[in-house]
Amino acid sequence: MKNFSIISMIKNERGSFMGSGSEGGGDSGDGGGDSGGDLGTGGGEPGGIEYSYPEGFDETLKGNATLLKFADDKGQFNVPKIMKSLVHATGMIGKDKVTLPDETWTEDQYSDLYNKLGRPADIKEYGVENNVPDNIEANKEFFDSFKDAAYTAGLAPKQAQAMSNFMNDFLGQSVAKNNEMSQIAYNADLTSLKNEWGDAYERKTQRAFSALEQFASKEEIAGMKSKGLLDSSLVTKLFDKVAEGMSEDSLQVKGGNTFGLTSTEAASEIEKYYVKGHPFMTQGHPERKFYQEKMMKLQRIKLAGRR
Repeated sequence: MKNFSIISMIKNERGSFMGSGSEGGGDSGDGGGDSGGDLGTGGGEPGGIEYSYPEGFDETLKGNATLLKFADDKGQFNVPKIMKSLVHATGMIGKDKVTLPDETWTEDQYSDLYNKLGRPADIKEYGVENNVPDNIEANKEFFDSFKDAAYTAGLAPKQAQAMSNFMNDFLGQSVAKNNEMSQIAYNADLTSLKNEWGDAYERKTQRAFSALEQFASKEEIAGMKSKGLLDSSLVTKLFDKVAEGMSEDSLQVKGGNTFGLTSTEAASEIEKYYVKGHPFMTQGHPERKFYQEKMMKLQRIKLAGRR
C-alpha cells in the first residue's frame, strides 16, 4: 500500500488543483477512498510531510508536536537529538522545580528564588574577589558596595565575579590609555619648551626650580610633583620669570652666576635695553621703572663676574 502526501497528489493530477477540472476527475474520485485512508494512517501530518516513523510506532503519537520538533522538512527524525533530549529530561526528574515570578511576588519570594539559582544564603559565603589590575589601586569601599548591590540583585557568585572582573578590566584599560595620552602630551610640551629655549634650556629650568625652592618646602614640592603640577611648561616658564624678576639680595650667587645667569649673559641682556623703543629707553613708558630696577640688578651681576 502506497502512502501519498497532499503535495504529491497535486502533482499527479497533471497541473489541476486537487483533481478538479481534469478529464480524469471521475477516476480520481473513485480512488479517493483508498488515498484518503493511506494519508491518515501513513503519516499525512501538518504541512503535508510524510514522516518516517519507525516500525511498531504508537499510532496515537503520530503528529505529536513534541516529536515533530526533531524532524527535518523531509520527514526524517534526528534520532541522536531525540536521545539527548530524553537523557536531559530524565535527569530533571525529581529535581526542584523553579516557579517563575509574577507581579505579586514579595522580596522574600525573590530571595528564595535567587538562592535556588545559586546565590548563597549568607553574603559571607559569596566568594567574589576584587581582582584589580596592577596599574590601579583597590578601592575596598567601592568593592564592598558593589558586592552588596550584586547580592541584593540576586546575582550568583559566578555572575557577580564576571561583572566585577569586567569593571576592573575596563578601569585598568582606561587608566592605561589616559596615562599613555598624558605621556604623549608631556613629551610634546617638553620638546616645545626645549625648542623655544634652545641652549638656555638647562640654565633656565635650573633657575626656575631654584625660584620655586624660595617659596615652597621640600615636602610641598614633592606633593606638587606627585600630582603632576610641575609637569607643565607653563609652570616652568612662570618660575623662570619669577627668578628673573627677583631682587639680587634673594638670589643665590655662585661664581658670578645668578640662577645660572653669568656676567657675560647679564652684559648681553643690558645691551638689549638700549635698543630704540625699549621701555627702558622710552620716557613715560609704564614699565620703564621696572626695567630701570632690573638694569641695576643686571649691572651688579655683570660687575660681580669681574671680581
